[in-house]
Amino acid sequence: MNEFAGTPQPRPGAAGTAGEAVSPLPPLPPEEEARLHSLYCSGLLDTGADARFDTFTRLASRLLDMPIALFTLVDRYRQWFKSAQGFRQGDGTPRSIAFCAHALLRPGAPLVVEDATLDPRFAGNPLVLGAEAIRFYAGIPVLDYEGRPMGTLCVLDRRPRRLTPAELETLRDLAFGLGAVFRMEQAAASWQESQENQHWAATLAPQAPWTADPQGNLLEVGPGLLAWLGRSAEALRGRLWLHSVPPEQRAATAAAFDAAIAGGTPLDIEFPLCGADDAQRWMRCRAAPRRDTAGRILRWYGTIEDVHERRQAEAAAGELRARLETVLESTTDRVALLDRDGRVTYLNGPLLRVPAYRAALGQVLWAALPELQGSALQRQLLGVHASGGPSRADWYCLRQGRWFDAHAFPTPQGSALFLRDISEQRRLEQERGAAQQRLLHQALHDGLTGLPNRAFLRQRVRAPGGEAGGHGAWLYLGLEEFRAAAGTLGPAAG
Repeated sequence: MNEFAGTPQPRPGAAGTAGEAVSPLPPLPPEEEARLHSLYCSGLLDTGADARFDTFTRLASRLLDMPIALFTLVDRYRQWFKSAQGFRQGDGTPRSIAFCAHALLRPGAPLVVEDATLDPRFAGNPLVLGAEAIRFYAGIPVLDYEGRPMGTLCVLDRRPRRLTPAELETLRDLAFGLGAVFRMEQAAASWQESQENQHWAATLAPQAPWTADPQGNLLEVGPGLLAWLGRSAEALRGRLWLHSVPPEQRAATAAAFDAAIAGGTPLDIEFPLCGADDAQRWMRCRAAPRRDTAGRILRWYGTIEDVHERRQAEAAAGELRARLETVLESTTDRVALLDRDGRVTYLNGPLLRVPAYRAALGQVLWAALPELQGSALQRQLLGVHASGGPSRADWYCLRQGRWFDAHAFPTPQGSALFLRDISEQRRLEQERGAAQQRLLHQALHDGLTGLPNRAFLRQRVRAPGGEAGGHGAWLYLGLEEFRAAAGTLGPAAG
């Protein structure tokens, strides 16, 4: 009977049933989760026989005269045999009864059990009491690159044994060699994983990677760009990639590329490429050199990214801005655009023609124009930023001595200020008001004497409180003869 084959896999810590012998459960080694992660990343669990590992277990069995030699990997709940002499490769045991689970606790030292029936850790172990009747065990931990134990190279016997120092040293040497092969496998698996990561990163990333030799001759390029260009890597190597640049852009692109290569400076240029369907799309190409300790360039590493939509959006935004500026320049209103900090980002012509305002471009408005500190205009703009709604106010500009109708509106970048000169409008309104006052005065006063006339007196009598029940009297003086004399001889004679 082989108790190593098909053994149930209880979790560590599970108690035996009534009547079963129970051995103390092995504690977990430090950094158990990191250890398991390293084991899984090696890719060796549940794989077939490997002649390299079998060589070490055969040597251990033959040199130490042992019926059983194993290369074990200790999983979370099991011990699995990657290589086995005396048992079948691929078999295993529950971790809870594995001798090797105890060996993991001493990564730098062997675990030797000369007679398991006398060791309290194993005396009740099913592998000792059962048909296999294991008595002797000696195991050396097999370590990963971080020094974490993955399993052991171990030898077992069904009778008590004692290894000589030379035999134990032989087992150490074999374990060291087997560990080196394991770490090679670990490195290969890590490299393969890195290659996979790089492949998918290159496939899914918006930037296509590329490399070039110290002279700038293209060596490799990402698969995504190759697929879009419809060309092989060989067809782009060296400077052949320039044939994918439209003829009208080819010379300028080559000159910019060569200038960076010759100077050994980082490259950042944009140029169009022709795809497999002859459609042109703008690309951004960036690269930097890798140098040796002497400063010599070893290789160029770069990326190329499709920026066609961004260029189109920038062109559309530029066209829209040009149209907007045309409208703003054609108006007689003064127009200023400010960011959220109150910094002036745009002034139209009428404002630029005023030197003080032109100097405010790029500065915070009220810092560049101190007279605006605490003004109604500053409060209006700050209110727009705070409320997110439009605002209107009349503003008198001391610098120009003119009145403006000020409209402020929120924008995604800050605010827009429109100033319409209403000085003439206000002057006309003032003149109209003065004329109305003159007409009213003439209607209520005598034209020659300037004294209130009867219409004025009647208006006062009818005014609220003029007949409020009090006592009073009016004295009228006839001035007919005065008017006649004044009309004939002048006001002085009258």
